Amino acid sequence: MKVTVFEKTEPTLEEAQLLVEGYVEKIALENGDVLLVNEEGRLENLDLNFEASKLVGIPIVGNAVVIKNKIVKNW
Repeated sequence: MKVTVFEKTEPTLEEAQLLVEGYVEKIALENGDVLLVNEEGRLENLDLNFEASKLVGIPIVGNAVVIKNKIVKNW
């Protein structure tokens, strides 16, 4: 499982869906960054994403996307 970080431009919805391999769920992080994950990841029994889980303190499954707070506009 991987975490893709966007620091210069935001991904489009379509790009985010491709990266998380499904419907996108948004999780706001305490530092202002946004974490995007697969909304149905648990239903699909995706593997645990240790790196993404550490960012939010709860289990996250599947690939994830981080959008840095300095570029967040449409999420």
